Amino acid sequence: MVPKRRAADVLAVAKVAVILDPQVNLPFNFDQLGARQDNAAILAKAGVAIAIGQAGGAIHTTYNAGMGLREGAGIAVANGLPYIDALRAVTVSPLAIWGRSGGALTPGADADLVIWDGDPLEPSTNAESVIIEGRLATNRSRQDMLAERYRDTR
Repeated sequence: MVPKRRAADVLAVAKVAVILDPQVNLPFNFDQLGARQDNAAILAKAGVAIAIGQAGGAIHTTYNAGMGLREGAGIAVANGLPYIDALRAVTVSPLAIWGRSGGALTPGADADLVIWDGDPLEPSTNAESVIIEGRLATNRSRQDMLAERYRDTR
């Protein structure tokens, strides 16, 4: 069965970008009536610029939004979105949608870099190193520092 494309072509012609959450496959509100896990693939195939987000603005309410975004991108791949498009949807596409450049690994370019111990779209993969604005970020959490501070040294 060919997926029904309700608005993908119209959005592509109008150059309207879409931020979507592939984890949402049941409508939570009126805006999500067309929610389905293959929306990212349908939109990308039509030429719509897409980025992966989290439904309900959850990206602002969780300490671990990155895992949710990576999982959403992985679900989009499992439902037909090409892998490279999924990586772009969580890296350079959001920058482009908001009118910013970046994401290119070229001398002098603004870019943050994450080195993974496996596939970045696999939820069990961990960030080995993170470089932000040219500086290596620490992987020590506040909990690590508190444990060191209050460790019983008897």
